[in-house]
Amino acid sequence: MAAERAAVKGYLDELKRGTLPRPRCPVEGCARRPQRRGFRDREDVRDSSGDPLGPVPVPRYRCTEHGGVPWHPGCLLPYVRTVAVAVEEAVEGYAGGKSAAQATAGSAFDERCVRRWVSRLAAPGVEAWVEIGLDALRPDPAALGERPARARPGLWRTLDALRRLAAALRERNIAVGSPLSLLWSRPAPLTA
Repeated sequence: MAAERAAVKGYLDELKRGTLPRPRCPVEGCARRPQRRGFRDREDVRDSSGDPLGPVPVPRYRCTEHGGVPWHPGCLLPYVRTVAVAVEEAVEGYAGGKSAAQATAGSAFDERCVRRWVSRLAAPGVEAWVEIGLDALRPDPAALGERPARARPGLWRTLDALRRLAAALRERNIAVGSPLSLLWSRPAPLTA
């Protein structure tokens, strides 16, 4: 819980100092820097024990040519009330071989939450999508993270590749909070 509160506090400190990284316009080729246009409050933010962390202000950005630019703090995930650090721990525990009940031990969220979060990691095409991103960025070759003996191989491999993708984006000064935020911002797969 201390790491979760520290992540939110660090974000709020950056916000007060005005040192938050500004997002880029999502339109390819646009060189304009989005401008901050006020704030909205993320009302229901909780740590893993379910304690509210209060409303968290989230700046709104707008490209003068293309309109609103989606952005969320690195300590939060879109559409998830729990702080990103707690979600990462639960997903890593499950991918590392723990059951959903063991991954949620000592937290307020239940097994369904972990299964729902892991389903984003296990969705068809996610591993290929991450590998395409890694191939496009051509990061320095990094050793794979050590896999626990009881880990679920497919989930662990995808989670490790997602972490390498987030690190490669950070090397290029592209702000990425949690590696899992890449999954929540990934376009939904096309269905027939």
